[in-house]
Amino acid sequence: MGSDHFGVDPATLDDSAEILVELSARLQAGRPDTEVALRGVEQPNVHPDVTAAERGYLTFAADQYQDTVALLAALSSHLKRTSAAYRGIDGDTERAMNSLLNNITIRPGTR
Repeated sequence: MGSDHFGVDPATLDDSAEILVELSARLQAGRPDTEVALRGVEQPNVHPDVTAAERGYLTFAADQYQDTVALLAALSSHLKRTSAAYRGIDGDTERAMNSLLNNITIRPGTR
């Protein structure tokens, strides 16, 4: 049922984290401007209910947009922490193995 081999490449995690940061920055740079979008419906001949509905929709959309940018940035941070944790575990394992190999004495056995 389980996998016989499980491995993680910290460099891949770092690359993915950088992609998420770049995506979040691009989204933030291209965010919609609510005030500009409302200019078309805030004319004197547009019914106030239409303007109110449009403002509500645009405000909600802007909030969702900001939430998406924040989520991508948070995911990037988690990937970076995970990568650092794997590097630490790999380092600990390497140090333990080196200590074992450096401090072991092998003697011929007697039977």
